[in-house]
Amino acid sequence: YIDVGFLHCLDEESDLAAYQEGGVLDYVLALKKQGVIRHIGLSSHTPAVVERVLDMHILDIDLPFFCSKFVA
Repeated sequence: YIDVGFLHCLDEESDLAAYQEGGVLDYVLALKKQGVIRHIGLSSHTPAVVERVLDMHILDIDLPFFCSKFVA
């Protein structure tokens, strides 16, 4: 098995749409259901995209990247 199947660098809504429309997201979810992947993770530089994926309730791990433009 694989400990973490990581969705890396989804920074734009179009990145997420491509994963959904291209079947990548369904494939990763199927691998988790089969036990091939134990956890699904995400990395992103865009808080809105992270929130959108978190609202999908599919993540086990979130690795946000912070940069000074997001820090008050």
